[in-house]
Amino acid sequence: LLTAGRVGTPLIVGGAVRDAVLGVTPKDIDIEVHGADIDALVRCYRLDGFQVDEVGRQFGVLKVSKAGVVSDLDVSVPRHDSKVGAGHRGFAVALDKEMTVGEAAARRDFTVNALLYDPQRHVLIDPFGGAADLHERTLRHVSEQFSEDPLRVLRGAQMAGRFGMTLHPETAALCRRLRPHFHELAVERT
Repeated sequence: LLTAGRVGTPLIVGGAVRDAVLGVTPKDIDIEVHGADIDALVRCYRLDGFQVDEVGRQFGVLKVSKAGVVSDLDVSVPRHDSKVGAGHRGFAVALDKEMTVGEAAARRDFTVNALLYDPQRHVLIDPFGGAADLHERTLRHVSEQFSEDPLRVLRGAQMAGRFGMTLHPETAALCRRLRPHFHELAVERT
C-alpha cells in the first residue's frame, strides 16, 4: 500500500492515528505523501497495478484500490487551504510537495487529528501535542484556520461526545464566535 514511498514519504494521518493511540481499530486509513506531486503518485500506483480514481485531484486526494488488497484508500499530498468565500466550496487549494509535516498538520481541525505516523520508521509525529490532549481528553483546535470552516464546530461536538472529551476553553470560545456562520453549512454536510 505504501509503494508510493518510492516517490515520497508516506505518512498515516488523522483519525486513524488518533484511533490507534486510543486503542480503537480505525475504520479507515488515510495516507499523506510528502515530497511527491500528484502526477508522480498516480503513475506509481498505476505501475503497481492499483486503480486510481482522481475525482478529488483538485484537492490533492486520490482514491486508490486494488482487488484483494485495498478498497478506496485515500492518498493525498500536502496542501494549503485558503478561505475565499462562504460555504464549504469557498476555499482555494494549493498543492505543495515542499510543505513540511508541521505545516501540513496545521490545516487540520483538532490537535488529536493532527497526529501522523511514519510506518517506515515506526514513529508517531505529534507537532501540536495531540497525544497529550487525547490523554487529558481535551479537544483543542490546531490553529486559527479552524475558524474558516463552521462545520468544524459540529465535528467538535460529535467528537467530544464520541470520545468523552471536553472542549478546551479557547476552542469553545472560538466555536461560539463561529455561530453567525452556521447558515453557510450545506444541509448534506450538517
